Amino acid sequence: MYHVCCTFYLFICGMSTQHKQVDADYSYYLGPDYKKNAKKIKRTSTIVSNHVSWLDPVILIKHIRPAFAPSIEYKNVPIMSNLIDAIDGIYIPRGGSEEKKA
Repeated sequence: MYHVCCTFYLFICGMSTQHKQVDADYSYYLGPDYKKNAKKIKRTSTIVSNHVSWLDPVILIKHIRPAFAPSIEYKNVPIMSNLIDAIDGIYIPRGGSEEKKA
């Protein structure tokens, strides 16, 4: 369902994306036979990204389906909070504690 909704949303915004897996060569950093000893990665555990545009979360959800860590203020936004809860987002208070903000 995520894929369909995100594809539709990107179509409405006039964008299309394609995900292409690229096999990078890390032999310079890890040695010539690093692939023999490497374990097969089943799923990426952490992705850290900075926003380049407002469509970044939509594109990530479409291709990778990660959980997000939005600001606690999004918990009160009607549609956004439902979407964040649907993808198991974790609300994080930003900017320190309430005592420090006051």
